[in-house]
Amino acid sequence: MIPCNCSCIFGAYSFLNGVLHLCHMGILLETVTGMHAENGLLSHGLCESNSVISDLKEHNYRTKQELDMCRIFKGKLLADIKNSFDRINKKEVEAGEITIKLNNFAKNISDLQLQEEMMLQRSNEMGSQLAKLMRELDVSNTDIVTSLLDQEKLLKKKVVAIECEAEFFMVDWYAKDFESVTI
Repeated sequence: MIPCNCSCIFGAYSFLNGVLHLCHMGILLETVTGMHAENGLLSHGLCESNSVISDLKEHNYRTKQELDMCRIFKGKLLADIKNSFDRINKKEVEAGEITIKLNNFAKNISDLQLQEEMMLQRSNEMGSQLAKLMRELDVSNTDIVTSLLDQEKLLKKKVVAIECEAEFFMVDWYAKDFESVTI
């Protein structure tokens, strides 16, 4: 057996206890330092996270504003597009109505041209008939003038014959009158 010395054991124990205490203190210090370092890193990470979160919140806020503006622009654009579409539809309806009116106007002009041609044809026919009537009238007038001249000649002959008869009658009457005076 090994002779044992209490003081030696106590000294060794104290030494070991001191070394163990130093080890524990070192481990504790290392742990505290590590935790402090971790806390520092966590704090730094938390600050960076807070900064990133703040940046994200600001970016999110700007994005929301841009989205709201886009919605407003979208609404205005949709309203403008609808108004433009309505105006185009209205113009198309007006164009259709104008086309109908133009077609009716063209039909009316065509009808008027047809009527004009018919009237011109009638006018030509009436002109031909008038020319024929004028020729007939000229012939008739010539016949009438000839007949009147013949009647005038006949009348003159009758007047001469009546005058002659009247002279004979007067002479005969004067002769009878003279005879009656002489008798």
